[in-house]
Amino acid sequence: NKYEVKVYTGDVIGAGTDADIFINIFGEYGDTGERRLENEKDNFEKGAEDKFTVDAPDLGQLMKINVGHNNKGPSAGWFLSKSIAHIVIEDIGNKRKYDFPLNRWLALDEDDGKIQRDILVGGAEATAISYIVTVFTGDVRGAGTKSKIYLVMFGARGNKNSGKIFLEGGVFDRGRRDIFNIELAVLLSPLSRVSIGHGNVGANRGWYCEKVVILCPFTGIQQTFPCSSWLDEKKTDGLIERQLYEMVSLRKKRLKKFPWSLWVWTTDLKKAGTNSPIFIQIYGQKGRTDEILLNPNNKWFKPGIIEKFRIELPDLGRFYKIRAWHDKRSPGSGWHLERNGNLKAWMNISGTPLAHSRTSFQMTLMNTLTKDKYNFNCNRWLDANEDDNEIVREMTAEGPTVRRIMG
Repeated sequence: NKYEVKVYTGDVIGAGTDADIFINIFGEYGDTGERRLENEKDNFEKGAEDKFTVDAPDLGQLMKINVGHNNKGPSAGWFLSKSIAHIVIEDIGNKRKYDFPLNRWLALDEDDGKIQRDILVGGAEATAISYIVTVFTGDVRGAGTKSKIYLVMFGARGNKNSGKIFLEGGVFDRGRRDIFNIELAVLLSPLSRVSIGHGNVGANRGWYCEKVVILCPFTGIQQTFPCSSWLDEKKTDGLIERQLYEMVSLRKKRLKKFPWSLWVWTTDLKKAGTNSPIFIQIYGQKGRTDEILLNPNNKWFKPGIIEKFRIELPDLGRFYKIRAWHDKRSPGSGWHLERNGNLKAWMNISGTPLAHSRTSFQMTLMNTLTKDKYNFNCNRWLDANEDDNEIVREMTAEGPTVRRIMG
């Protein structure tokens, strides 16, 4: 079968890219595997439309695509436009057309820093299930690498996989442990195997991988995949990609957790923002969470901005309050949180916050799978020198989920 792929690059400054673009098309009968989108043209320029043909077996009804790039070149960041359609795929054999709008950056220094995304038909960005991947580099001479490491995770029967995921931000030095939080549209845990490899480019490209450990908080299953081998074309068997299988005796069952999205709105009052460490604790009928730090590395909460977080929570039953506080020792640590508004006024169908006026919820929690929502209003300062001088606030849960349970 043939699939015609039309790609629309956004018409904003810096939207074009020099990186290599890859796509994997998923359907009810399987997937194409990762394919590089290339032809004789200078593709993916600002405001451009590019066309490609992908030859593949009949995939049946298409469900999603995985699209990304290798961050290669001086202008690697890429912005995909929604004005017409981000990506349109026409199934030539079955005479069907599928739209995959996104309107997001794929860039390490823009948006959320991702250079690879899963997109469902119709444009919902599929990031429901998270996986915590820990990669161990061996403690042997020359073990580290500067090459780009990638991973593919395979489901229990081996017929579903994650597609190739580049582990951006890793150091992969000798004796080091690198941790990555990966979000996918599909539940693969428990995994049957993983494939790990590298791009074999740059200085010090060879790598000694000790093992890979993967935890899926949703299932609570932690699996260990030993390697203890070189991925180096100049050593042993010359392989730069290996298939790893679980050592079942090392499998662990941890507390099952569920994916939630958290939106935090800081008001646009003067000096309302803060870069002080912000902590929350969520209370439910069955218990409470540990302290959750929202802004590692003292990331700023800017005035008038909605920040989105993805967190994994155990089953706490119905939520009834959130406790929020900050470290008042930092200069400029005062923080002001808004309240009130209508959730539908600043969220679209896919659950993405939109620009809105000052009137908005202070915090909203949404279960990524069930779409249950809780709202927590504040409209108070957390500041030792403002309001009542308190730096700790407790907010009671509100919203349709609470009314449905209570009523």
